[in-house]
Amino acid sequence: MKNPAIIKYACYMSNASMSATANISPLLFITFHQLSYTLLGLLVLVNFCTQLAVDLIFSFYSHKFNISKTIRLMPVLTMAGLVIYSLLPAFFPGLTYTFLLIGTIIFSASAGLAEVLTSPVIAALPSDNPERDMSRAHSVYAWGVTAVVLLSTLYLQVFGRETWYILALLWSVIPLTAFILFM
Repeated sequence: MKNPAIIKYACYMSNASMSATANISPLLFITFHQLSYTLLGLLVLVNFCTQLAVDLIFSFYSHKFNISKTIRLMPVLTMAGLVIYSLLPAFFPGLTYTFLLIGTIIFSASAGLAEVLTSPVIAALPSDNPERDMSRAHSVYAWGVTAVVLLSTLYLQVFGRETWYILALLWSVIPLTAFILFM
């Protein structure tokens, strides 16, 4: 068996990734001033509905999936979604919203998987204090939200809103770390 501590930290990083993906669009609302409020709100709605749909599907049909491969794939999906979200709008300016939406769907699906899979993985790991580990896993998300909001706000103030795509790309370091730890 792999080192349980490394797997635990990979799960924590997956929860932190959810913090970044759940909050990136609302943090960039002012940056996306050329989009209507309806389209901006739709990004948040799509994020929520995609996560919820994946949660429901995976909750009922998890036995049909290879959990080990799926949990290793989660960070890759998150990174792919963030890369599409951040880079493709620059290459295809006429399709900016389309790529924001596609990226959102991909990283939201991954967040839905993380929501369903990380807690059982942590619970299954040998531990001296499993309640503490589970509590820590859930608090990582909350602390991640705080860090994402503070660091994103600081980044946008220092480097300007026109470099938002770099900020979104920088948040892909968290799932990259989770991927490395899961491997």
